Amino acid sequence: MKKHLVIYFENDILISKSVKDWARENQNYFRNYDFLTPNTTPTSVEIDLFLVNI
Repeated sequence: MKKHLVIYFENDILISKSVKDWARENQNYFRNYDFLTPNTTPTSVEIDLFLVNI
């Protein structure tokens, strides 16, 4: 199984999170989803595409 990760610095600390965890913390970017069930959470591919395009 492939695991997609978001890696970034926050206050000079390296942070590594799954894209799903990152999206849950940044739900304001995914207003069409309520994150209550797997069916109402964006897929890893959708999250990846968003991150590449911002």
